[in-house]
Amino acid sequence: MKLPSVTFLFVIGVLCATEGYAHDSPYTQEDKVDLSSADVLEDELNNGSLWARGLKKKEWSYKGKKGDDMTSSKGECGIDYCEAKQISLGGMKSCLKEHFDHLSNLYFPDDGDDYNLARYTAFSVSRYPAAIVYVEDVEEVQHALKCAVDNGYKVSARGGNHSYQGLATMDGYVVIDIGRTCKPDEFVVDKTDQGPHILEGSKYIGTIKAQAGCTNAIMLAAGHEHFGEDGGMTLAGGCPSVGITGYVLGGGAGNISPYVGYGVDIVKEFQLVLHDGTVVKASENENSDLYWASRGGGGGNGIVTHLTYKIVQAPKQKYEEDLGRKFTLLNLRMVIKDVDKAAKRIMEWFYDADPLITGKFGGGFFWGKGPGSYGESIFVIFVFAYLGSWREAVEDLKVTGLLDDDIFTIVSYPEQSHGNVILSEDYEVLCTSDQTCPQFENGKLSSAYEFNSYAEVEL
Repeated sequence: MKLPSVTFLFVIGVLCATEGYAHDSPYTQEDKVDLSSADVLEDELNNGSLWARGLKKKEWSYKGKKGDDMTSSKGECGIDYCEAKQISLGGMKSCLKEHFDHLSNLYFPDDGDDYNLARYTAFSVSRYPAAIVYVEDVEEVQHALKCAVDNGYKVSARGGNHSYQGLATMDGYVVIDIGRTCKPDEFVVDKTDQGPHILEGSKYIGTIKAQAGCTNAIMLAAGHEHFGEDGGMTLAGGCPSVGITGYVLGGGAGNISPYVGYGVDIVKEFQLVLHDGTVVKASENENSDLYWASRGGGGGNGIVTHLTYKIVQAPKQKYEEDLGRKFTLLNLRMVIKDVDKAAKRIMEWFYDADPLITGKFGGGFFWGKGPGSYGESIFVIFVFAYLGSWREAVEDLKVTGLLDDDIFTIVSYPEQSHGNVILSEDYEVLCTSDQTCPQFENGKLSSAYEFNSYAEVEL
């Protein structure tokens, strides 16, 4: 399998917003209840007039394909999916309070500012769930789910709450927030579980089973702690606070995706709680259909409580025996001499060059044009996370044709001021912007920062 050579920079914004993994119904209602008033809340929630979706029983409409005839009459619906019975908040609320000793784990609309804080989403206008439940283990997930289902409420699971659309915090739903389940001391690390990975010669050297409420940053740290000395790498997105569950359920791209694949490629097993409270595992060998659906299909198949990650080993490096294993954050800022040739060369680099070489380059790039620091010139900027030393990176860039003086002119950062670091090795400064850098004589880079571990490049 040949993977794309670079994860584009515009992906990074998406990575910051892929956590929160419940899907909404395609049905909306024109007249929402004003839930900002405590009096309205009490009337609407307790007199049975508020539907399970948190919306008044008025006009439902279907946002489907053009020509779909799904518009209903007052309070009616053309298909079973949007039917909801009239309910009272009281039964669900009492059930939750019975099972949760710490009421700081529960928030309801009549909790005022605490409820408002709990319902806020990272990027979107917040919605009005019937309850927010912060669970801390699998048993609490089951309790919260049962209280919701038995009282006629729909459920959405919430991880890092980074969804741009706020899909994990739905109107009228019981939101089960799994963020407090993360317990790194209880991770299950297995260094005996090893095997081949995607690219030829690549392999995973172990697994980590983590709770679904953990974040990219925590997984990156755990991978470094347990596998860093062996060159183990944990795939993570561009935002450290994004939750791993929404990240993986949405596909999951990162700086090392050209070598290790996407999040769906490194998850070996899911543990989920189904709608009826049953705890199941999903892998290639067990509940394989559920495993397939969870790998990039988004949420809605159950509440994920644990994920088992493969830890992929970095590729063998040319200078590893002399220098040790290295990882480099490097930058190429290049003014383009011939646009047609440059575009062709870059596309060839992505798709035709040896993936065992270009697979070591992750990160992103973008184009630009003056006026500006480069005058009227067209330029391209690459920011690479490279799986090797900066010296090896220069050689690989030459072999694959991306360093070509006939097409590109390497330039320094325009914002670099006097004395800025342009080359360092293990935090030792070798060159700054106010001096000639002899190390770059045989292959210039705009800047390069070399480290002894992959986690340091990500940081």
